[in-house]
Amino acid sequence: MSTSASLSPASAASSTPLLRIDAIDAVYQNAIVALHGVSLDVRAGEIHALLGANGAGKSTTLKAVSHLLPAERGQVRRGAIHYDGQDVSTLDPAALVRRGLVPVLEGRRCFAHLTVEENLITGGLGCGARRSQIAAGLERVYAAFPRLADRRRSLAGLTSGGEQQMTAIGRALMAQPRLLVLDEPSMGLAPLVVQDIFRQLHHLNREQGLSILVAEQNSTVALQYAHRATVLDAGCSVLHGSAQELRERADIQHFYFGQGVVEDAPMLAAA
Repeated sequence: MSTSASLSPASAASSTPLLRIDAIDAVYQNAIVALHGVSLDVRAGEIHALLGANGAGKSTTLKAVSHLLPAERGQVRRGAIHYDGQDVSTLDPAALVRRGLVPVLEGRRCFAHLTVEENLITGGLGCGARRSQIAAGLERVYAAFPRLADRRRSLAGLTSGGEQQMTAIGRALMAQPRLLVLDEPSMGLAPLVVQDIFRQLHHLNREQGLSILVAEQNSTVALQYAHRATVLDAGCSVLHGSAQELRERADIQHFYFGQGVVEDAPMLAAA
């Protein structure tokens, strides 16, 4: 039996968009155009994969969603992004976290000189959680990632890459997200570790209704667990569909992952 969430997306039954990205253009330093008319939506209770090769615009899209572009001299120049019905440009990143939109940035950004548990606690403190809520949050994170329970007293900087990624995700979970925004969680990790992380994300989605927007170059694992997906190429959203539909397209790997886009190839019909 397939493990793909897209075959039985009971948790994604609602078609109401929790997040809507509407034809956004994004630039850096008022000169470098990174996104051209990117559109997608994430329904409440689903996993939506944002796919594309390195440099396709995935990270820029997630930073736009989390209102983090201004910190990198970037901006959304055209279009709009709405989370839970509100324009994200009217809220700062901390306010978005308090409303349940919680990012996990690329690169396993842990506090290296804090323990694993101290890293997790910062996620709860950042959203104003009480001591009892932090304690309950730690229990939930350790249940999702038992390896972190074993390493809770270890300095995060001395743990493995997979454990650091789990710590970064766990810290985000401590903020009790409604929408978890993940940037390249598989980067640099062994395949078995990647599968373990995605299985736990799938479990959180199914059991707790956690909505997830995940940017990935690893289309194989992302499409195994996602309900729907959007493919980016050169800053444009070129293909949308259910994960099952995209898994069955023989041209996905050829055009978008590892080999690049053929210059003279016609635009895909579903773009």
